[in-house]
Amino acid sequence: MQVKVSRRKFLQGSVALSIVGASSGCLSFDNKPKKVKKGERKKVATLCEMCVNKCAAFAYVEDGKVVKLDPNPLFPKSRNMLCARGNAGISALYDEDRLKFPLIRAGKRGDGKFRRVTWDEAFEFIKTKLIKILEEEKDNRSTFGFCAGEGMGEHNFKSFVGAFGSSNWLNHTSVCLQSAISGFGLTLGTSGTADLQNADYVIMGGANRAEAIVTPDTMDMFKRTMGRGLKLVVVDPRFSNTASKADTWLPIKAGTDLAFVLALTYVAIKEELYSKDFVEKHFNNFDKYKAHILKNNYTPKWAAKIT
Repeated sequence: MQVKVSRRKFLQGSVALSIVGASSGCLSFDNKPKKVKKGERKKVATLCEMCVNKCAAFAYVEDGKVVKLDPNPLFPKSRNMLCARGNAGISALYDEDRLKFPLIRAGKRGDGKFRRVTWDEAFEFIKTKLIKILEEEKDNRSTFGFCAGEGMGEHNFKSFVGAFGSSNWLNHTSVCLQSAISGFGLTLGTSGTADLQNADYVIMGGANRAEAIVTPDTMDMFKRTMGRGLKLVVVDPRFSNTASKADTWLPIKAGTDLAFVLALTYVAIKEELYSKDFVEKHFNNFDKYKAHILKNNYTPKWAAKIT
């Protein structure tokens, strides 16, 4: 059975769902919230939205304002740790430049002139504009794009953009790890997670975990480097803080990572260092891949001239 839904009905329903989704984080499911006296501190379980890790934390609220953040020891990923960026979440919440109400442009694009409107006006404005696109663009939704920062609410908008029919979705991932996720997805079918806890040898290409991803698994890794059980090789043009904690630093030229990886692949195939059982079960067209690598002679000597 096929159910036909008009574009206008679809959009009206989608906008409604987006509104509910975006506001769900503000809703309380406690029918009888405890009364807090003035000046009394309340402990509230929450999740940090300052990066993709979404570590668990406790927010301490006084008179309706968050005054302190502490890590949640029960969360397995962050394990009683809240990094400097996470603690800075309070500053982001109360930043003087943060938008606290909807604005609609009042002048020409680029003039920087906006007028404050109610939420009802904003939603009506958005609905009218999007319906116009649906009716005029037919199957081309390229005129619609959405740019998000980090946070829980962005996933609701991403679902909406996909249902709307536009691929113009930009967020933190777009300029960070999207290329890696897409590459893993196309070759392996999924984006895996490195098992740093049990690894004996790690090749880290460009990632600066000592500064950018200060999580418990990162700290555990550094406790095992420098001859303490885990050999860490950092491939990075810069001598970063991560490189300073590595067993080996390979300062290759920027943009030559692929040549480096091809050389590793050549050695693994030529010397048969790969798991043949894994290849047989999970690899499609390995013979063609093997022939391509060997035929082009992607040797370490070849890569050394490039990197």
